[in-house]
Amino acid sequence: MEIILVIFAALGLPLWIGFIFYIISLQRKKARQLETQALKSFVAKHQFKLSEDNQIYGSNDDYRVTIQVLSRNDSTSWLHLALVANSKERQSKSLRLQDIEKQIATLLSKRIPAIHGTSEIKLSLSERSVSYKCFEYVNHLELERLLRLYRPLTELLEAYLAVGESGSVAMPILEPIAQDETYVLHKLGSPLRNVATQLVMDIARQNRTQFNDPSFAYICPTCLLRFQIHRVKISSLNQIPYCGCRGCHQSQTFLHNKQVEAVLNAGMTDEWSENQRDIQVNWLARRSLFDFDAVQIIQATDEDVERFAVQVGNDTDAYRAERYGQMKCTVSSKVQLSENTLRILRKTFGEVVVGEKSAS
Repeated sequence: MEIILVIFAALGLPLWIGFIFYIISLQRKKARQLETQALKSFVAKHQFKLSEDNQIYGSNDDYRVTIQVLSRNDSTSWLHLALVANSKERQSKSLRLQDIEKQIATLLSKRIPAIHGTSEIKLSLSERSVSYKCFEYVNHLELERLLRLYRPLTELLEAYLAVGESGSVAMPILEPIAQDETYVLHKLGSPLRNVATQLVMDIARQNRTQFNDPSFAYICPTCLLRFQIHRVKISSLNQIPYCGCRGCHQSQTFLHNKQVEAVLNAGMTDEWSENQRDIQVNWLARRSLFDFDAVQIIQATDEDVERFAVQVGNDTDAYRAERYGQMKCTVSSKVQLSENTLRILRKTFGEVVVGEKSAS
């Protein structure tokens, strides 16, 4: 009897093993069916395409997308979701500073759900893209979760581009965030830990390709200050240089290779005018200092000239203060200034010329 039981068990064991493998194969088949169903639903919703091996690709009005399984075996899947924003005119270049601050807050508050395994996010300003990669084991449920990342990733990319395309004006806002290792993103365990640093380096990289001449050759049309090299300190050993306005740090709009003249002209209607060689800024209209290379007094009273000279004499800007002593001030022969006013001008500027005659 015992011999018969042993023989039956020996014959039944392969059957049991085969049955177990059959159940496993059914579960895997069902998982693949669910995965394919989720992929097809996603593709139909966003007008993308699905290849025979279940890779998603294509584009709609806003994005080009690739979602693929990079490598796969019984234990490991490498999933990759890449989005590229289509080229289109954006309003971010004209954003106000407070709008940029809001966009940065939006960008850094994004919660990207973690998928089982090791994940990473890379954003690129030049390529206008976001890439999400997840390594280690991922089954069909995690793949569905990856598909649900599409919307938050598009929102993340939009915020990243909006801040990045605003240019260097965003740098002073990003710098303390990039320096702060205790920033909230670290506490969230988000793959966006280094997004501020990433954005600083992206903006600086584009900035370096934009400006070939020395920084002082560029002038901010709003502040009327020359550009200079700024540095973002993201660590004790890493400082990222970029070129921008001495005042507002912006680099999107500028005047190039112009000499700036401070003009006192009561007959000039505009605050400033530009020709091929220089920019004339009417101090009587502006009433505040800016970066200038020479002075012309065309139509002004003694009181106007003395107020201008006092403002220059009290200027604490180091860049301008050291240049006044070498600067030329030309007074039109039609302007009748008192000897006291001319004396004040001589103390303020390196050379004062009245008409064709030097008053220095």
